[in-house]
Amino acid sequence: MKYISLFVLMLCVVGGVSAQYCDPSVEDCPNAIISAVPFLRIVPDARSAAMGDGGIGLSADANSMHFNASKLAFVENDLGLAASYSPWLRSLGLQDVYLAYLAGYKKLGENQTLGASLRFFSLGDLQFTDINGLSLGQGNPNEFEVAVAYARKLSTKFSAGIAGKFIYSNLAGGQQIDNIDIVAATSGAVDISFTYETPMNIGESSILRVGTAFNNIGSKVSYTKSPNKDFIPGNLGLGAALEMNLDDYNQLTFILDFNKLLVQHL
Repeated sequence: MKYISLFVLMLCVVGGVSAQYCDPSVEDCPNAIISAVPFLRIVPDARSAAMGDGGIGLSADANSMHFNASKLAFVENDLGLAASYSPWLRSLGLQDVYLAYLAGYKKLGENQTLGASLRFFSLGDLQFTDINGLSLGQGNPNEFEVAVAYARKLSTKFSAGIAGKFIYSNLAGGQQIDNIDIVAATSGAVDISFTYETPMNIGESSILRVGTAFNNIGSKVSYTKSPNKDFIPGNLGLGAALEMNLDDYNQLTFILDFNKLLVQHL
């Protein structure tokens, strides 16, 4: 069983809230980007993780829900499903910390696709203690996200997509720090994305795919009842992929992604 002090945990939870009061005219303020629910930016699928976490312009599959939902308009199959399980920090001896992801899509016609996904992040069983090491009970911090997306072709080469999300994060619900009750944080967010796909006269057959996505654009969250809240990890991504089919059995893909976290500096 892992032991962690509530004090340390809450530094991660509400540290950004107190830091927002830093006055640069009076003191040196940390030049750091702090956001809540960072699990939303963890890449869930093995293909994209093996390609440097790139995926905005990759060919469409069920995992497109994470990067760029508008790609779903270009899927070839009528139905698709993807599931993944990622042990987290296993090399450090943590056996019950993991990310689970389930995503799927269904084509509604030649030009429309509906997608959905569920992301669950478990931090394992924790023994909460105060700053003096006294036990404050056990807990099972966890977070999840539920998303539904709609993608549509606006032309034979261009598509748009929109996704709505519900986000829930319970890191230390029921505990207190400095007589402040800790509660679960919730938020709503949207993703807006676009994809352009066109054939290229390179080799036997090639496809160039360019995408852009605004991800996790939504309300701030708080783990207390304080009016001061933390940003969720909004992101602007731009990516491209060039797929070159060498023959019936081999394909060469080049990808390039740029990402800008849409979170205000402290």
